Amino acid sequence: MSTELLARCEARGLGYQTHAMWRHLPLVPLVVEVSEPGWPCVLDYGEARRVDPHAPIPTSAEVVFSAETFYDPTLAPRVRAEGGRPVLHVNPEFFVAEECRGAELWLPTPWMAPAFDAEIVPVPVERALTPRPTPERPVILHVQGRPALGDRNGTSTFYSIAAALGGRFRVRVASQGHVRPGPWEAIGPVRDRWSLYEEADLLVLPRRYGGLSLVVQEAMASGLAVAMTDCPPNDFWPVIRLPARPSGRVRTKAGHVLCHDVDVGAALAVLRSLTPEAIDAAKAAAHRWALAHTWERLRPLYEERLCR
Repeated sequence: MSTELLARCEARGLGYQTHAMWRHLPLVPLVVEVSEPGWPCVLDYGEARRVDPHAPIPTSAEVVFSAETFYDPTLAPRVRAEGGRPVLHVNPEFFVAEECRGAELWLPTPWMAPAFDAEIVPVPVERALTPRPTPERPVILHVQGRPALGDRNGTSTFYSIAAALGGRFRVRVASQGHVRPGPWEAIGPVRDRWSLYEEADLLVLPRRYGGLSLVVQEAMASGLAVAMTDCPPNDFWPVIRLPARPSGRVRTKAGHVLCHDVDVGAALAVLRSLTPEAIDAAKAAAHRWALAHTWERLRPLYEERLCR
């Protein structure tokens, strides 16, 4: 079975996800030349063919796989009309039904699953590092989200939490842009994303909405515990739950989606109650999840669905 992968070229997020698929599976990449101004396209796909996302994408494969979008709204119906299988790993936040007519849909998490006739197919992690013992002064990491996405990662809430934590934790905030000044260490753009996690013990992500979070999966794969908003689909991962409440809706490409906001006082109580032993237990649960979701464990599933 010939299978083509629409591979994003930019070195972040979706680009890392599709690059990992290319490295682990016998897929033919069609590299989509997409990036924002000032963000270099540094992922190496060798001599792979480049395609223009603003023009019809040529394909002759039996299976065409993409994550989040086909870029070209004519692609899925063309592949289906020619007897092939267009497969889309859906992000409900960006899903537009008329752009995916005829596609087989997969979901990476249970987020918004009742709205889709789709199987949940987890996205594998690159590694499963053994957690380090938690020190007496644990290191908290937050990865700042982009404001244009409705403060999806809950960064404003995190700043309020971190400012009131006191000195029991060391706090680091990683961002591709500006980090607000405060009692935390700012980590600017890095070329090696795995370096973000090297000194940390606990990822705190008061995420307001959304399904797959590669940051959460990378943190668990790197041996960290995760504290996250108590709302769907965050029970898909073994996380320490931060009390939250519904707080309206945010506009996305697919329409309005429900948001949740973490209660700052309640979150402070949860974090202040965490002993090194409790964080170690959360790290162990995260490590078990990562071990069960490595490429080594999930590759046969993907090979069966896409390559045979």
